[in-house]
Amino acid sequence: MERTVGLVLARGGSRGVPGKNLRPLGGISLLGRAIQTLAGASAIDRVVLSTDDPAIAAEGLEHGADVPFVRPADLATDSTPAIAAVAHAARCLRAEGDRAARIVLLQATAPFTTSADVTAAIDTFDRHPGNHLVSVTEASEHPHWMATVDGDELQFLFDAETRAHRRQDLPAVYRLNGAIYIYDVDTLLSAEPDGAFDWGSIAAYVMPRERSIDIDTESDWQDAEAQL
Repeated sequence: MERTVGLVLARGGSRGVPGKNLRPLGGISLLGRAIQTLAGASAIDRVVLSTDDPAIAAEGLEHGADVPFVRPADLATDSTPAIAAVAHAARCLRAEGDRAARIVLLQATAPFTTSADVTAAIDTFDRHPGNHLVSVTEASEHPHWMATVDGDELQFLFDAETRAHRRQDLPAVYRLNGAIYIYDVDTLLSAEPDGAFDWGSIAAYVMPRERSIDIDTESDWQDAEAQL
């Protein structure tokens, strides 16, 4: 049976919601929620926290995560792509001898993701011939009626014939919900240091909108509290 590592990325700085990783939602921090969700998934063999912040590391240890390395400062900035931090974690784990075949990244900012979601996403990943999976949710606005504004002129993204379809006749469209990402570790290790790689075919795990809140602003936080 292939080993699977659950990973949480949690850096110290946060502009949208300062200190959000340690901020309690419903009596438990976002970080604690993510760790417990991963630990509750039967296919997860180990939960690892990647952070640059001692306070976050201490919180992670308290909730049962391993913190086997410190994330470098240059991989913990506002502009750092998450995939670069995931690739760094993969290299660190292999260097210490962990031969996990896949990494399941659960974003702490998606507090309503369940352990069942994680398990189902892994099942989907295993059925798919590719080496990457992302979680998605159905988009509330359909792109067929979206437009840009150039000066004061509205310019639709699709032509009038396409827009003439009734909403119920249009295919469902989905957006990334920022909750779950699954990576094949060997592919990560063969990528550039920043994680750049042609991932090819990407599997999708569909989550309902009510579990797809992604906390990035105070307004998002208020929505999450209201949903609780």
